[in-house]
Amino acid sequence: MRRDAIVGLGTIAVDRIRRVPRVIGPDEKVRAGPVEIRPGGATVNHLAWAACLGTRASFLGVVGRDAEARFMRKAMDRAGIDRGGVKTLSGATAVSEIFVDPEGERAIYMDF
Repeated sequence: MRRDAIVGLGTIAVDRIRRVPRVIGPDEKVRAGPVEIRPGGATVNHLAWAACLGTRASFLGVVGRDAEARFMRKAMDRAGIDRGGVKTLSGATAVSEIFVDPEGERAIYMDF
């Protein structure tokens, strides 16, 4: 039986998602909901979906030496992503602050 495999090289980030009544513009304020912390980064997301479909998935990339890196390593393990290609650097792991309105429109601020 043939078993497919995919390797991803790219982003890894912790997504900090907050629900908002609407995406605001400059100098506006609205109340944001509580933060939901999720594994993120386009490459990691795609690899997780492939692993869910039974494809062997491996990630090549970098993380920092912080709590976000530990969170993402555990998330990749739970998703079945081989993380043997993950290298640790001295900097911080990327974080995305994401604000999502009821229609799914969003504003994303990234720190990487």
